[in-house]
Amino acid sequence: MATNGALEQGRESFAGQDWKAAHRGLSAARNQAPLDGTDLLRLAIAAYLLGFDTESRDNLERAYHRQMAVGRFPEAVRAAFWLVLELALGGDVARAQGWMANARRLLPHCRPDCAEQMLMLIPEALFQLDSDPGSALVASTTALKAGERLGDAELLALGILGRSQALIRLGRIAEALPLIDEAMLVVTRDPVCPIAVGIVYCAAISECQDVFDLRRAREWTEALGDWCDHQPDLVPYRGQCMVHRAQLMRLRGELDRAAAEAARAADWLARPRHPALGMAHYEMGELERIRGDAAQAERHYGRAHGFGVSPQPGLGLLRLDQDRPREAAPALERALAEASADTDRARLLPASGEALLAVGRLARATELARELAGISHYFGSVQLQAEALLLQGRILLAQMHPEQALALLSRAREQWSSLGLPLEVARTRLPMSEACRLLGDAEGARMELDAARASLRELGAAAALGRAAKSREAGPVPGPGAPPDTATQTVGFGPISPRETEVLRLVATGMTNRQMAQTLFLSEKTVARHLSNIYTKIGVENRAAATAYAYDRGIAGRAGAGRAADGGNHGVH
Repeated sequence: MATNGALEQGRESFAGQDWKAAHRGLSAARNQAPLDGTDLLRLAIAAYLLGFDTESRDNLERAYHRQMAVGRFPEAVRAAFWLVLELALGGDVARAQGWMANARRLLPHCRPDCAEQMLMLIPEALFQLDSDPGSALVASTTALKAGERLGDAELLALGILGRSQALIRLGRIAEALPLIDEAMLVVTRDPVCPIAVGIVYCAAISECQDVFDLRRAREWTEALGDWCDHQPDLVPYRGQCMVHRAQLMRLRGELDRAAAEAARAADWLARPRHPALGMAHYEMGELERIRGDAAQAERHYGRAHGFGVSPQPGLGLLRLDQDRPREAAPALERALAEASADTDRARLLPASGEALLAVGRLARATELARELAGISHYFGSVQLQAEALLLQGRILLAQMHPEQALALLSRAREQWSSLGLPLEVARTRLPMSEACRLLGDAEGARMELDAARASLRELGAAAALGRAAKSREAGPVPGPGAPPDTATQTVGFGPISPRETEVLRLVATGMTNRQMAQTLFLSEKTVARHLSNIYTKIGVENRAAATAYAYDRGIAGRAGAGRAADGGNHGVH
């Protein structure tokens, strides 16, 4: 085996995390004499961290066979383990599973209490994560307990990470997030293979973004950046994580930095093509849309779609920027119909609600606002809570309830500000300006609009700045005491139709469903459906509360109840 100066230099550079020098020294030593399995593993890790994936896998295979040849079966299993992870994370699942089977055949030759016996539970959990999270939870928990018992930091860190990911898939988010912090603590405190460190960092960022925990995502992204900066020649870890960094930069309003990072990610992921390449192009589309280059945005959204990533909600928002809401609304609704996971729906709901408002579909927008509020509560996400408040505020504004709208919009702005998201703060100031105008507060309207425009100009957000330029300056507002529009009584988060108003008036008289059906020439089933819709829209649960609501709002006792109310049209609805 090699024992020359190049080998010693390669080992020392590896220990110092100088991956380029380690790769150079170990490669030179291998050219002079065969390396043992441990040095081949070092060479494979250095190659991987420099982005030489094929070379890394070749050396892992050599390490596996070299350890086998000298009867070091646990070390052979560990080499196979890293090979399985590299293949799986690169999308080559079939080869990964084949190597996992190879490694399992060696386990009878290992001590029953060795870490390698448990190590293969990690990729097993990874393969089960989305299809059977319960089994993934069991496998990961077994691995982390073994890691604690055996003092194996890699087994412990990856076991904790796997458990947290499985809990998220099972909806046990409050249990999962502290485990992510714990896994990060292990890899920053204990000696762990740098590949494991990178895996934990990237998974932590991805999972936190998926559950809209922006604080944790930002914290671990910054930590990943520091970790990379302290290692010469480390390829940023890796393309998909670069996309996540670009996303966070965009949210912080660092649009130029985000564009550069997204372009780097797309370049990295294209050689060879990685499953996350579509994510990079989608992010580039988002940045071009925000910066006002519609043609480039549309090109990137198209490429994202070609690589298997939905162009929504970005493409829908682009259509809204182009004053084409009748194209945006149905496209976003179709995307929602295809989305089942709460995380996917939460990304689509704000844009879809905005598009529906733009085409006057308030009732449907209200349904989406309620769903978004429910998901935000489920995740406990400040980011989603702010989105829900913004959409609800816009709905109230469309219903001509500016005072209620302003209260919700102000809360949304405060939450965006607490998260450090200047673009979202500016976006929320625009409907706030309109609410102030409708309330007769001309000065407040101008101040909100001016603040929004100044921020958007500074950020370089040309698309939103274009919308702001179209916003009305403080002008004429409805006079005090202006009568409500009796064609549609707007209450809560949904408009009560004229027919529902008649049903509510009759409920207040004490009529039964049968009596109302006879009075309005409807079936009892139709009356019951109207009552159900009314309860949902005004936020009550029974007839007594609906009656009180009708009297509070002045709906009960008005003239025109009954058949005359709908102009003599007594057909069954």
